[in-house]
Amino acid sequence: MTTYEFVDSMGVPVWMSGFDALIDAIDILKNALQNNESPTIVDINRKLCVKYHTSTIAMDRLLRRAVDYAVIRKQTHGPLYYEVLGDTPRQAMPLKQFLYISARYLIREEV
Repeated sequence: MTTYEFVDSMGVPVWMSGFDALIDAIDILKNALQNNESPTIVDINRKLCVKYHTSTIAMDRLLRRAVDYAVIRKQTHGPLYYEVLGDTPRQAMPLKQFLYISARYLIREEV
């Protein structure tokens, strides 16, 4: 499963401005975890800000909005959502937690 397919399956709409940034954030974290590194959200935001030519505040807002949409605002969740995040939909989920859970899931799927 690609990161694109994963983010799409989690319920983030392709048209949302944070869709591509969320894919890139998960990929950055996934690569870091495979190299035994633990980047912070600030590290990930800095890399994305350079790529997308935006401020760290704007990038953080885009990522949080995309995660918020997938976790809270989407009314129906597919089976992948429950497999990755658990049995019950969350009221809120921190961005860092979502990124780490997603990256680790995708790493396990590659093996």
